[in-house]
Amino acid sequence: MIISDRRGTVSYFSLANNTVQKVNLNQQEIKSLTFSPDGRYLVSASVDQTLNLWTVEGERIKTLSGHTQVINQVVFNPNSSMMASGDAAGVIKLWDNEGTPLITFKASETAINSLRFTEDGFNLISGDNEGVVTVWPLQIQTLLNQGCRWLKDYWLTHPQQLKEDYSRCASVIP
Repeated sequence: MIISDRRGTVSYFSLANNTVQKVNLNQQEIKSLTFSPDGRYLVSASVDQTLNLWTVEGERIKTLSGHTQVINQVVFNPNSSMMASGDAAGVIKLWDNEGTPLITFKASETAINSLRFTEDGFNLISGDNEGVVTVWPLQIQTLLNQGCRWLKDYWLTHPQQLKEDYSRCASVIP
């Protein structure tokens, strides 16, 4: 079990061996905190409009910015490859597990207070301040694969453009 306080201190409670470990994350009030399903990462959402990606030992990996309002909720998808964050302006952002922004969309006119991925990871479910629950189909991998295939010929004729973007397509284009 994990809890946080308004000072950015996170406490891990191990029910198995009855221990408590405290880590000060040195950030403002934490609104949402979650482990990645694979147990490798911890992500926190703060009132300062940032997300922070951490090792489970409390070492900050990266600060993610881009929200313009308080972030109320952050979650990982089931295979730990993606995160979703929702803010007080009704905006949802999707990020890869390294903190690269994937997509941003206006999901509601009111605050997003709840986010969950379906077990298969193909849908994101959001809940807003007015009690509206929405299911968002996510076919990011399908779209990414299609985009990589479209770009294959371009990259063959413009190899100098490959750079870092090609790494996202390496599994699609041999």
